[in-house]
Parts: sequence; structure tokens; C-alpha cells
Amino acid sequence: MLVNLWASLTTFLSVALAVLHFAHPWPLYQIPDRGHRILPVPEQHRVAVVGALVVGGLKPYGTFTAGLKQTLMWDGFTVVASGKGVQSCAISLPVDNPAAAAKRAQGVLLRHGIKTTAFEPPDLKGKLTVVQLPFGLDIAYRLPGSRMGGVEWQRRWWE
Repeated sequence: MLVNLWASLTTFLSVALAVLHFAHPWPLYQIPDRGHRILPVPEQHRVAVVGALVVGGLKPYGTFTAGLKQTLMWDGFTVVASGKGVQSCAISLPVDNPAAAAKRAQGVLLRHGIKTTAFEPPDLKGKLTVVQLPFGLDIAYRLPGSRMGGVEWQRRWWE
């Protein structure tokens, strides 16, 4: 009896972890959180760009606003973003202390002769620090998705 209970429990947990890891049913809470790749698109073209990605097999999971209007794709890594100030491609990386990570990254880049600026969006203070590089790439250091707080989805893939 005890062996059957243990076998059922471990099977259930194994399946649940596999779904969480491979299927990304909740992409903002990835286990492990490996970050996102952000593609900036003017708002009036966001729907068209998402449609073009769908043609290639990359389907949208949902749209939400967290600093920027973002459409997260089903792969859990690609984000099409629109909003004031987003003009560069970006890599969003989860860290425990976004401000400290941004400061360390700026030091590394400066040692290689790359001058950068860093800022924290007011609505994400303490949760996100963006390092802007001069050649069209931003690096966004943020808290892991599970610590960023919930987002209000405007639309999900099944709706």
C-alpha cells in the first residue's frame, strides 16, 4: 500500500515537473528561469510581427503589460515588446539583485571601452535595471519571474 502511494506520488511529480520544464504552461514561471529575448516593435506593427512569427511556427502565449506591452511567445523565450523607450533588442536575464548585476556588467563593458547607461523603470523599481549599450542592444537584469509579481494578462493563447 505504502509503495503504491509512493509510486503514484513520484510519478505525478515527475510528470508535473516535465510539463513545467518543457511545455511552459506558465512561461513567466519557468523552472529554471533562463531569461527572455526581447524584440522591439512599434505598437502599430506588433500584431503583424507576431503574425509573421506564427507563420514560422512560433505561436503567442499571451499579451501583458509590465513596463512595456509584451507578447510572450509559446517558446517562453521570445517577447515582442512595444512601448515608449523600447528601441533596442534586449536580453532579459534573471538575477537576485538587478541593480548590483547591472553595475558589475557596466564595469566589465567599460573595461572593454564600451560606455553604457543604466536605468530603472519607475514602475519596476528594485525589480529591473536596464543597461543600454551604444550599438542597439540592451541587457535587462531582473528578478526571476516568480519574484517579479503577477502580471495582468490582456489576452492568452486560448482566449
